[in-house]
Amino acid sequence: MNILIVACGDTGVTLKVAAKLKQLLVGASVDIVDGKDKLNLSGYDEYVLGSNIHFGKFNKRFYKALKVLRKSGKSPYVYISGAEIEKKESYEKSMTKEAPEAKCVRFVWGELHSDAVRGFKKFAIESFFKGRKDDGLPIPKLLDKEIKALARQIIESK
Repeated sequence: MNILIVACGDTGVTLKVAAKLKQLLVGASVDIVDGKDKLNLSGYDEYVLGSNIHFGKFNKRFYKALKVLRKSGKSPYVYISGAEIEKKESYEKSMTKEAPEAKCVRFVWGELHSDAVRGFKKFAIESFFKGRKDDGLPIPKLLDKEIKALARQIIESK
């Protein structure tokens, strides 16, 4: 099975999830591309799109990649990375509306790294962490069980 994973994010988390998926998709040939790159869909059996969430919105490059897949009649598996686990169901529901053709939609939570950014973004991330801590909310981390469940679904599609 040949699988293309398109990671559409800004901080490297969607690429990190793609790499974890690749490790789990044993026996498959997996290529990972950044959503910034031009997509070549030829030669793949399955497609996976990953999007981060920034201020409640899915990544613009995700929509571009989805449009390319739609034109080709392809249905992807979709994963979402975001910082607010308490919005998991809402994000999955929103994505299901945005991409009704998706074979499945999984929220894998995420990570934030203030050391990867500067200026206002750094301030915003650090303020977000402080706010979550002050409110007793969990700090974002990847949900390995969701990534593994997505990999199982892809493997079982053979």
